[in-house]
Amino acid sequence: MRPSVLIGTTSHDELRELLKKHHHLTVSGCSNATAKSLFISHILGKESPSIVIVTENREHAVELSHWNAFFEVPTPQFLLQDASVSVEELGILLKIMKGEGSFVIDRATWDMEVPSLSDFQEQAILLCEGASINFSTLFDALIAVGYTHSPDTHLSPGQYRRTGDTLALFPIGEPSEIEIRTSFDRIDAILALGNKKKELTIYPLLWQHVLPLSSQVHAKTVLVLDEQDEITLPEENTCLKLSSFPEGEDLHAHVRYLSVLKFYTLQDFLNDVKDKLNQGWALVIVTKRAEELEAILQEENISLSVERHAGSITIVPADSQALLPHSIQNPDLKCALITDRE
Repeated sequence: MRPSVLIGTTSHDELRELLKKHHHLTVSGCSNATAKSLFISHILGKESPSIVIVTENREHAVELSHWNAFFEVPTPQFLLQDASVSVEELGILLKIMKGEGSFVIDRATWDMEVPSLSDFQEQAILLCEGASINFSTLFDALIAVGYTHSPDTHLSPGQYRRTGDTLALFPIGEPSEIEIRTSFDRIDAILALGNKKKELTIYPLLWQHVLPLSSQVHAKTVLVLDEQDEITLPEENTCLKLSSFPEGEDLHAHVRYLSVLKFYTLQDFLNDVKDKLNQGWALVIVTKRAEELEAILQEENISLSVERHAGSITIVPADSQALLPHSIQNPDLKCALITDRE
C-alpha cells in the first residue's frame, strides 16, 4: 500500500524540504513500527536510491523490513552474526559501501568490523568489451582473489565456469551470473540477464583489512537512525533520526502518529468511524474480510470511496495469509489506518 493512500501526496512536504536542505532532521511522534515505516516510506521512498536504517536489535530490524515492504519500499534486513562473512554477505556489504540498494541493519551490524572497501577496490579485476583476454591469466587472477571453478552449470556467487569460448561468472554484488562471450582472444560481449554491459568489475572474496561498517557507508546513502540517539551523525550523509526523546536537537519536528485502541464490539467500531467521518477524517481500512465489512457499512449508510478525501473510507483488501500492521491515526492530518489487528 502506498503511504499516499492514507496521508495524500503533499503531507510532510515541508519536512522533506528541511531534510533536503539541511541533510539532518530529527523527528519524534512515530508511536510504533507501522508509523515509522509509513513515515520513512513517504519521506524517502521516491527520492532515495540507497537507504540504510539502523535499529536497536534483530527483532526491530525484521519488523521494520516487513512494514517497509508493506508500504512499497523494500528494505531487506541485513544482520551479521559475527565477523566471519559469507560470500552472499560480502555481496550485500559491497552494495552498502557502493550506495546501491536499501537495507535495515541492527546496531551490532552497524558497529561490526567488516572487510575494507579499499581491499575490494585494490584487488578488483576489470573486464571490458573489446579488450584482449587470456583465459589462463584470468583464471589465475580469479583464483588469487578467492573465486572457484564450478563443476555444475548452475553457478553460485564466487564461482566461474568456461564452456568453449564462453565464460560464465557470478561476481559478488551482481544479481545473477554474467556471460562473457569471446572470440580470437577478444571479449565480444558481456551479458547480464541478456543485456549488454560495456564493462564488468569483479570484486574479490578475500581481504586483509577490516573497518567498522559505520565508517564505510557510501556518502550518497540516506541514513535512518531508529531510536539510536547516541550514534554520532556522519557529516557527509543525509540523516533522518526517529527519536522518542529528541533533547537538544537543533532541527526537530513532531508528527502525531498515534496508536489506535482495540475495538471490542462492532458498535464501538461503527461509532468511531461515524464520529471521524463527521469530523472530516480520511479512513483507510486494510482487512481480510473486505466483502463482509463493505456490507456492514452499507447497512449503516456509510459510503465508500476508491480515492482518498476528507470524510471518506477506502477499503484495501488483504490476502488471507498476510500479516497486517498495527493501526495508526494522526489527529493533525485527520487520517487513520485501521487493520484487522484492532
